[in-house]
Amino acid sequence: MKTGVFTVSMPEYSPKEAVRILKELGYDGVEWRVAPLPDKKKENIAYEDRYWQDNQCTLDLETIEETAEIIKQICAEQQIAVFGLTTYLKPHEHKQIEKVLRVADIMGCRQVRVFTPDYDETRNYEELFQEARENVKMLETLAHKYKVKIVFEIHMDNILASASAAHRLLCGCSPEDMGVIYDPGNLVYEGYENYKKAFEMLGDYIAHIHIKNGMLKPEGTNENGVRQWKRSWTPLKEGSADLKKLFRVMKEMNYQGNISVEDFSNEESTYDKLRHNLEYLHWLMDVEKD
Repeated sequence: MKTGVFTVSMPEYSPKEAVRILKELGYDGVEWRVAPLPDKKKENIAYEDRYWQDNQCTLDLETIEETAEIIKQICAEQQIAVFGLTTYLKPHEHKQIEKVLRVADIMGCRQVRVFTPDYDETRNYEELFQEARENVKMLETLAHKYKVKIVFEIHMDNILASASAAHRLLCGCSPEDMGVIYDPGNLVYEGYENYKKAFEMLGDYIAHIHIKNGMLKPEGTNENGVRQWKRSWTPLKEGSADLKKLFRVMKEMNYQGNISVEDFSNEESTYDKLRHNLEYLHWLMDVEKD
């Protein structure tokens, strides 16, 4: 397994600074966040929202074709592999997805994330799913054309919240062209299925694993005295996801893909979090070797 870091977790650093730090700490690769950037810097951003609203590591979707060679060179100088471009594009946005596939090919990156539609109860789930399924067929053709795998992240609050849903979406597709990002942190909130069952179900469709953790925390009671709960991202060692069990399953199933850290917790500085998370990943890998 190769260890990388999802740059959403490095919001204070420019791409060049981020890659230098990754090399210094001993990471193997980087998974770049790709999204439209605001016209001007936002002010008064809550600290915990910096990952999304003021992330200095984000590659601008609108100019990524112009900056692709620069980013490739920055990574090459530090011998950091680009193993993923992580977009928020939806399956019907074929032209934009094809642009990112071209960029991935330029960078030597073999994976692009596409985000499946949200489910907010305003539209019928099956209608949303079948629309996505039709687009998946077209996206498979694009992925094959560029030899860059398109991956969909298992994620709460959208139509792909479980391993079962992911299998249903990709069934019949080639795992050479289409795959899944498995995320145990997201599964804390919706869609959890036994890790080994999920791996047996998805097989070669599992292209990448996000290492993240979270838990539900109590947040008072409502007017009827019923306990209320809120979602909370945590350090890797403190959440509800059993990462040691996940790594045991990865070993049993001979998982050979990438793993990356997607840590939205705020208890440590970004640098210390990166350092401690890599130490923990190495421990998880070593403890399951024998």
